[in-house]
This record gives sequence, structure tokens and C-alpha cells, in this order.
Amino acid sequence: AAMSARFDLDELFRLFGGLTHGTITQEEHRRLQDILANDAEARRLWFLHSDMERGLTRWSQTRRTVSSVKKAARPSAQRWLKRVAWAALAASLVIASTLFMERALSPATNETQRASSLSSIATLLLADDCEWSGGDVLIEGQPLITSQKLQLAHGMAVLRFDGGAEVVMEDATELELESRGSVRLLGGRLTVRASDDAVGFIVHTVASDVTDLGTEFAVSVSNKGATEVHVLEGQVALGKPGSKQSDGQLLRAGKAVRIEQGAATAPTTVPLSGPRFAELLDVATAKPCIPWHLAAEPFDYPLGSFALEQANGGQGWNGPWGTLRAKSDGSNSLLEIATGQLNQNWPVAGGHGSALKIGAGLTSRARRLAQPVRLDRDGIYYLSLMVRQEVPPGMENELSRVAMGLRSPTDPHGDRVMFRVGTVGNRLIEIRSGENFNSPATVARRGPQYWVGKIIARAHGEDEIFFRVYEEGEPLDIVEPASWSVRTRGIQSNAQLDYAELWTQTSGVCWFDELRIGTNWRGVVFTPRKQTDR
Repeated sequence: AAMSARFDLDELFRLFGGLTHGTITQEEHRRLQDILANDAEARRLWFLHSDMERGLTRWSQTRRTVSSVKKAARPSAQRWLKRVAWAALAASLVIASTLFMERALSPATNETQRASSLSSIATLLLADDCEWSGGDVLIEGQPLITSQKLQLAHGMAVLRFDGGAEVVMEDATELELESRGSVRLLGGRLTVRASDDAVGFIVHTVASDVTDLGTEFAVSVSNKGATEVHVLEGQVALGKPGSKQSDGQLLRAGKAVRIEQGAATAPTTVPLSGPRFAELLDVATAKPCIPWHLAAEPFDYPLGSFALEQANGGQGWNGPWGTLRAKSDGSNSLLEIATGQLNQNWPVAGGHGSALKIGAGLTSRARRLAQPVRLDRDGIYYLSLMVRQEVPPGMENELSRVAMGLRSPTDPHGDRVMFRVGTVGNRLIEIRSGENFNSPATVARRGPQYWVGKIIARAHGEDEIFFRVYEEGEPLDIVEPASWSVRTRGIQSNAQLDYAELWTQTSGVCWFDELRIGTNWRGVVFTPRKQTDR
């Protein structure tokens, strides 16, 4: 049956608004969960609504930042901007409604698979020695969707919800993802860290609703349904399942209580216990690093210039370095290595020794992967690279492109994934000729940078690609960050990318080091703080 035969758009958008603004009732929340779980078109409309809501939030944050600098900003102008933003939201929903009615009358094609990206509400940041029950195969970096159940039999997993809250699952824990701002704990233990942006995150249990009020807390559910709440920092509101937050009992830092399932008695005090969120993260990330690399190139070659065919070091490659782009001065067939060019205190194994030097002009260095990156199959990939560009005095506005990426030499103008920083320091992702995704913010072209790219490949549905640039002095994230410099929208590709490529078109010299391609964040970026070996 078409979606409109079971509910109408007015109801759907009313539920969206209630969830966004925190006014939704328990019954309405279950109704919305049922709709999203059973109707792909509803999930697509939820994605449109959430995307616009995130845009309005970013606009609001930007407006606050600007107003703190320019306190004399005129209220009338601010009111006008806000009306424009809400008008844009209304227009998007009208368009979405039209699209919905059209699609409701036509057969669905791969809707369930396509919705896997549109309905994601959280990301699995880290899976340390995890064994999952119920036949699940979960990998780091994977988006998680509404109504998905996670059954952890052994190990430790870290999740970040799109609303901002971060959650640690420990051994023998089962939960159900409800929304960007709520989760249902069915058994086991969670430790939650919620920043100011994530205030209002709710952990539902059979005995209580635990609402974050800007805090860090742990919740556990026993086999008999008893719930324990331990407040490690800040405070939470405890309430009966389905009750209003305003009717809840405040529980402050240093306090812990036990609530029996179905009991009419008040919660009983228990001793506070449990490690902090940061301590749990330290345990997981301080272990010896397993080699998650698909390919790694530390450019550990003799100093000076030598033939490209002699550059056959690293791991995960099928042959030496070569080139995919011509250069007329004869240097195209040489690889030049120098040292002491990328000194930086980033916690990355290597990066302080020899580095690849590429001179001015249009130059390419490419190498075939032993295991290609395939966009026609489900998978998650990460790329990272240390970069430093020398900009000659007076040449700051000259044409400059520096890129790392993946491509197929059989179709040089076909689909590819290239991560670039351009002439004015703009960051962009290039997917195919004429199709780029650009960040309006810029970075300094001088100084060391650490580039990280992420690819979520799907056999069916939308591929997602992300790009993050860390500048000199900026610490690297221990786990995948909540925000990226650039991300794609609406990309679908079945390309098989066989070659990694570094290329420049600049008026100065570029230095590259520690090129890595792997299957998770830790494999390409993070070296555990207690681990010094590669």
C-alpha cells in the first residue's frame, strides 16, 4: 500500500517537529519509530528534515559567533535571516511532499538498501575485540540506523549519535537505536558522555527513563530488569518510563541509585562505581596497533633522486611508483627523497623522517594497489597523508592544486575519488569531471597538514565520501571526528579504483609522507599513545 494509505504527511511532519523540539510523547515516539522502520519514503523525508535542521543549527551557531563579535548587529536583519531560513525549510518540505506523492504511486527499487544511508542516526566509532550476537557483522566507521539492535557479546564498542552524545557499550550489552537523541538499553551497561550540544539525550530502560542534563553517566540493566544509574559528572533526570522530563527526579554528580522494575518504592541509593568515559577510551586505544592497512607508503627510501621503478617499498602495493600524467622536463621518471621537511608533533608513526618531494609544475606519482578500492561493493575505506606546500613569495594567488586520491588508469576521465586543496586553500572532493564538493571555509596553504578521507561504498544506494584537513598544531582525533571539512551528497558509483595517486599543479615545492589506505580510522590515523612501534 502507498504511504498515504496508512498515514498522511501532516501526521508525519507533526511527529518530525515533536521529535526535533523535544515535545514528542512516548506514544507518538513509538508511532514515528514504526513509520520509519516500515516505510522507506518516510525515512527519506526524515533525512531531508534532519539535514535542514542541521543546517539551521549550524546557521544559528554561526549567527551567535558573529553576534558575539559584532554586538551591534541589527535585530531586524537577524529576524529577516531567520524568516528566510524557515521559509527554506518550509519550501523543502513542500518539495519533499510532492516527491513523496509521486514515489508513493510508483514501484520501489532498492529502497531498503538506499535508505541505509538516509536513515543513519549514529556511527560505530570503535570496536575493540568485539563479538556480536545475532549474526551481526559490524565494522568501525559504519553508519547505524533507526530501530537497529546491537547485541554485544564480548568486547567494547564506542558509538557517536548524530545528536552529539557518545556511548560506550561493554561486554554482554544489548540496545536498540531509537533516534539521534535516544537509545533503549535492553540489558548490560552503557557509559554516556553528552556535551552541551547533546543535552536531552535519553536512555530508556524497562524501569526508568534517564535524561541527560549536560553530563556523563552510566546506566546498567540486570537480567531481572533492575536499572542502576551512576552520575559521574553533571546531573540527570530520572523518570518513570514514558513520563515527562519535568516530572523526573534530579540525580547529581557522585550519586547512584537502583530502580527495580515495576516497583512502587523510590529508588534506593547504591555506591557510585564505574570508570569515566575517557578512561574506557584509553583502555581501548592504548593497546598494540593491529595492522589495518590495505596499503602504506612511508617513503623510506635513500635520500636523493632515483628511478621510479626502484621505488618499491611499503606494503600493499602491486608494483613500484609510476606516473599517470606527463611532464616535459625529464623529471617525470625520477623520485626525489629528502628529510626533515615535515616535522610535526602529530601522534603518527613515522612522519618525521624521509619524505617525497614534488617540484613545481604539473606532476603525478601513482602506484597500483594490490587490493583495489571497489565502489560496487559494500565497504568502508580511509586514506591519510601528511602534506606541506611551499608557496614562493608573491605567488600566493597563482594556480595551485594539490591532491591525493584513487582512480582507474583505464578511464582517466571516469569516476574517481580525489581529495584536494586549491589555490585559496579551499578543500574539495572530486568525484568525476565537473562534479566537485567544496567547503566554503579555507585552510592555510603553508605549513604541515594532515589529510584524512573516508569512503562508505555501497553496492546499492548512495556512496558517501568525507574529507578532513588538520592544520599545523591541531591535534588529531583519537576516533573519527563528529564533523568533516567536506562531504558528498547523492553520489552513486560502481567504479573499481586500482591506483593511488599524488599530483600537484603548483608554482612551488610539495612534500608528502605517510600515505596510508585502510579499513578504519585507527589504521590510517591514530597511533596509540602508549604504542611507539609501527
